[in-house]
Amino acid sequence: MVRRYVLQSKVADSTGEAQLSFFDDAARAVLGGRTADELADLRENRPKAFAAALADAAFRPWVLRVAARTQEYNGERRRRLAVHSATPLDFGAEAKRALAALGALEMGGVKAEGVAV
Repeated sequence: MVRRYVLQSKVADSTGEAQLSFFDDAARAVLGGRTADELADLRENRPKAFAAALADAAFRPWVLRVAARTQEYNGERRRRLAVHSATPLDFGAEAKRALAALGALEMGGVKAEGVAV
């Protein structure tokens, strides 16, 4: 049997917070590359190492691609947010993207790559 992740997590940024579902690949990236089997082994045999692995993943900056879907169950509509990819935040690349957006604003509102102005 091969275990796979279905990780529920609360994430926050400057605009607010949301409850997200991380599936196997995205959860593995956030949890330091550990497989679900490795983490399950830590949980069963070394609880302190398991707690340390989870604490190590907390409060780190990530760039997340999130898909939003609305589902209806028993007449109640719910918004489901699923993470498709998680990559560590590259401050240099983000600074270049922000500079490109500012340059686009100076040029009269032309769209910069990845940024709608």
